[in-house]
Amino acid sequence: MAEASRVSRPMGDEDPFPLHVVSQGTQERLCTAQDIRYRAFRRPYPFQLAGQDTYVLTIVASCRYKILPWKHRFNRLSNFEYQLMEAPPYAFRSGTVFYAPVFCSGGGIPNMKDTIKVTDSYGEHLVKVEDL
Repeated sequence: MAEASRVSRPMGDEDPFPLHVVSQGTQERLCTAQDIRYRAFRRPYPFQLAGQDTYVLTIVASCRYKILPWKHRFNRLSNFEYQLMEAPPYAFRSGTVFYAPVFCSGGGIPNMKDTIKVTDSYGEHLVKVEDL
């Protein structure tokens, strides 16, 4: 990571979480957060596809960092395989913060499985899909 510089503030206006600016741009990558936990849920979608029941899939991740802010998103590789991605901040503050990135399919997925695969920087995780 590039060296960070502290942004100065007027005297007497101390910030307990000082802002640091990173001089180089940030690239999206697999999530490196601490203590990542995944949950996945399905609920019936009101329309069938080719005569098959379909389901809306929602994935939730809970994770934490010691610096903030981060940007997250789920990268959909297939109906049953996802990557949790992050974009590191270009400027950050120290302090532990929790995040809850969410993905929703928005529409029906046919042949819904009982597990999905989510990949982050720590490897692949099989996540049980729970009924809502």
